[in-house]
Amino acid sequence: MSAGAGEEQHRDTDGRAAAGQGSDAHRPRGPIFWALLAAALFGAATPASKALLNAVSPLALAGLLYLGAALAALPFSLRGGSSASWRSATNLRRMGGAVLFGGVLGPIALLYGLKLAPSASVSLWLNLETVATAALAWLLFRENMGARV
Repeated sequence: MSAGAGEEQHRDTDGRAAAGQGSDAHRPRGPIFWALLAAALFGAATPASKALLNAVSPLALAGLLYLGAALAALPFSLRGGSSASWRSATNLRRMGGAVLFGGVLGPIALLYGLKLAPSASVSLWLNLETVATAALAWLLFRENMGARV
């Protein structure tokens, strides 16, 4: 169905055209919005953390960052999905490792490093995080490393 001359055509979150749904302000936000918001918040977290480290210990601030991330992810995790897939022993071990290293030890190490090192150095270390994550995925989980990675 094509939109008429005075009728706007919008796409819903599934990519299907929906004619005449009014302004974009009332449309649900798609994954691109959430990805950009997450990137902006991640980028803002390090300078904000550097400033907060004068008043809060690295361990307490790491806990607060983890709590904030958990609260932000809660609405998405409550949407459902197949719970049987994540209950296997292998997936539970992997999830436990991700929580331990990425959610506990990683933020603690980041904040202690941020307290001791200049912000510019820590920013460069954070840029290395993506490369290190891809290398660990290839080494430990046999992830495919094609030309696009």
